[in-house]
Amino acid sequence: MVTFEQELNGGESITARNSRIRAELAGGMLPVLPFELISINHQLRLVMAEQDEMGKELGEVNHQSSETWHDNFAANQIEWHSRVVSNRGRRLVDTLERSIDVGYPPEGDEVTIGSLLEFRITDVVERGILTGSVREVDETLEPVLPQGVAFITIQSPLGSALLGAKAGETVAYQVNGRERAVDVLTVSQLEYPD
Repeated sequence: MVTFEQELNGGESITARNSRIRAELAGGMLPVLPFELISINHQLRLVMAEQDEMGKELGEVNHQSSETWHDNFAANQIEWHSRVVSNRGRRLVDTLERSIDVGYPPEGDEVTIGSLLEFRITDVVERGILTGSVREVDETLEPVLPQGVAFITIQSPLGSALLGAKAGETVAYQVNGRERAVDVLTVSQLEYPD
């Protein structure tokens, strides 16, 4: 039986999807879920609005000041902040340009991008979702995602190691040259939002 999610992904199994995800990563692309593209675009719009606001502030500060640009502390602060925001915008644009929408996952018990899982690190049980790039919830994600989940990106050592794991498995990964392990307790798939 082909599920709606598999139909959206051309009948692809999770194993085949994970192979495609690995190939995209190896090719320099960033596999993401549809809601991640919405979030990235939303963040980019916020950066642009912030830059517009700083431009207005800079115009006001320069108009009010009789000092030259290099002696104007307020203008220098705005310029510094503008560079920080501009760098954030460049990172978002780069992420967006490298992003490839892999759709929502089909049903299955294997970890893939879009999997919700419970896992144990040392003696702490946590809930998480494997994502392409999203690391935190913004207002665009609140209606889509369950509350209280940690974000694990596919590019992180843990996320990379979890890809393809199943409930009951222990997954080893390295952080800063130190071996770590996580027990995968449950795996389910994020459902296509209505």
